Amino acid sequence: MRAQAIYDPLSQPNNRFGIHIIDENDLQDAANLVNSSGGDWGYVKIVIREDDRNLEKWQAIFDRMRKMHLIPLVRLATKVENGVWIKPREADLDSWVEFLAKLNWVIENRYVIIFNEPNHAQEWGGEVDPKSYAWFLKEFSSKLKERSEDFFILPAGLDASAPNGFDTLDEVTFLQRLVAAEPEIFKSIDGWTSHSYPNPDFSGSPLASGRGSVRTFAWELNLLENYGASNLPVFITETGWQHSDGIYRNRRFATPDQVAQNYITAFTNAWSDPRIVVVTPFLLNYQGPPFDYFSFRKLNSSEFFPMYLAIQNLAKTAATPKQLLSAKILADNFPGKLVTGSDYILNVDIENTGQALIDSQDGWQLTLTGLPKEISVTTSNIFAVEPFHRTRVEIHLKTSKSAGFYNYEFILQKNRTDVAKSSASLSLVAPPSLLVTAKTWINRLAQGHDFSLLIYDEQERLLKEAKNLAFDQGLAQVDELYDIVPNRKYRLVLTKPYYLPRQIYAKLSESATRVTFPVLLPLDPSNDGALTWDDAKAFFKKPLETFGLLIAL
Repeated sequence: MRAQAIYDPLSQPNNRFGIHIIDENDLQDAANLVNSSGGDWGYVKIVIREDDRNLEKWQAIFDRMRKMHLIPLVRLATKVENGVWIKPREADLDSWVEFLAKLNWVIENRYVIIFNEPNHAQEWGGEVDPKSYAWFLKEFSSKLKERSEDFFILPAGLDASAPNGFDTLDEVTFLQRLVAAEPEIFKSIDGWTSHSYPNPDFSGSPLASGRGSVRTFAWELNLLENYGASNLPVFITETGWQHSDGIYRNRRFATPDQVAQNYITAFTNAWSDPRIVVVTPFLLNYQGPPFDYFSFRKLNSSEFFPMYLAIQNLAKTAATPKQLLSAKILADNFPGKLVTGSDYILNVDIENTGQALIDSQDGWQLTLTGLPKEISVTTSNIFAVEPFHRTRVEIHLKTSKSAGFYNYEFILQKNRTDVAKSSASLSLVAPPSLLVTAKTWINRLAQGHDFSLLIYDEQERLLKEAKNLAFDQGLAQVDELYDIVPNRKYRLVLTKPYYLPRQIYAKLSESATRVTFPVLLPLDPSNDGALTWDDAKAFFKKPLETFGLLIAL
């Protein structure tokens, strides 16, 4: 039995197109390549060095990949000293695990490649040491899976064309010594990493087979039968041809047009094998030695060589990788009492605690379930909520004309599958009333029917305007307050011609509420609702009439 990742990537619709990049600034070009021609959720292989483990930086990169529908294949690396990649240190294991575990990955499977080509001394501290690599592979796998079963462990790709020599070891011999050191090593991995380069000299035929060809992966799987591990899904994380147009033109290599045709042939033949999860050619963009002859992007240009367009035009699959779908519905402040026959614009917050973007275009929807059909509910769309972010969903709710009590649920769904729920209850009550007390200058009880009362909610929306409100001996009553939420605070404004408006904030109860306004002052002869220079102009223009008006008021 091998170590079990969260799911087999070949069990889902899968886009086998990928690309190797060395700079996150190339992500958009990568997306344009692997998600073209009907494709979605292609792969990008990228290297994280031990001296570049900045959590904020890499989380931002992962978040960009999430938006672009790119699946990361992360290869671990140490750093170069004296011309060789140093061997990883046992003391660094826990820091690697901590860093990788803190990232919010793009999909459920967290693909991690444990270093690179350890059958080259230059890649393993200046020596070839299958025993120490076996130990690190086993320990990395164990510690990562202790933190999360979602880690999908891939071994380092090996150089299948390397001979037995002073600084290289033949792949067959390397695997023999690897297994001799750790007989159960294949239980520690979830897939097979292949560097299926078209050799010799990265210039072989796209139709060749066997070791050192674009079908190296098939030769390796046959080799793995000796260890009972030939059923591993294949990740071709390095492959590709050198082309002639590097910094200096090299006629030994195929032209970019010929390389483009090689890729078409390989993808439609050798790399159409159903055991292959992904093929990530080396390399999207490299602007100088030693990899300028591999680069898909032209030197000192924003344009690409023909192989980019050739791969871009190949038909692809719209993949559906599994993502952790998790969210919280924050409905504690949603009202539990509303008024019958009313029209409301209310809100509830959604917090994304998973991996996927929450977006209505991807099939996400918030519904309220359990209310009678006489209560009308519509919810607004949700737009691209990233993990660990919140959004506010607007709910338009029209209540029925009858009072009642109802239990219901908020349900957040993706493609009709429940992701989050929150139980709630709603009581519908009859419209409440308002008793208003007011005085006018100088300490007179308000009298007459030329008053107006305006009620505003927290969003400054006008909910009620009672015109020609009649006061008798300082009292007025407003019946049937619709559209208010009982026990919430509202802004109330009382107006009267030639008086300055007065306002108060009051919590309106579910039955009757009494409010008292400050004394209204007759300081608005311009009748514009504010104390301005226009009032002074009105006074000086007709002082006697204005003074008489103030006395009469």
